[in-house]
Amino acid sequence: MSIKIGILGYGNLGKGIESHAVKKGDLLVIDCSVVPTKNSLVIIRTYDGFECHPITQIKNDLNAKKYFFSDTKGNEKMCSEIFGVVKTIVRLLK
Repeated sequence: MSIKIGILGYGNLGKGIESHAVKKGDLLVIDCSVVPTKNSLVIIRTYDGFECHPITQIKNDLNAKKYFFSDTKGNEKMCSEIFGVVKTIVRLLK
């Protein structure tokens, strides 16, 4: 059994993520071995990097589950690749 956990610094993980208790400068503990559920805060790989969004909907397709999130404009989009699930948010005090 291998544990796949990483720590990611929030710099540019998607606009509007502050509404999900994540603030610029926070460290996110990501678990890549967890299967996301509805409302899980996940890191999604996009064409130009990574974004952090909660899963809004899960649909069962023939051979796989499809995960959806709402972008900053409120449009529902399907996740092309989920990097991992946020398990902990660490706030550094200055």
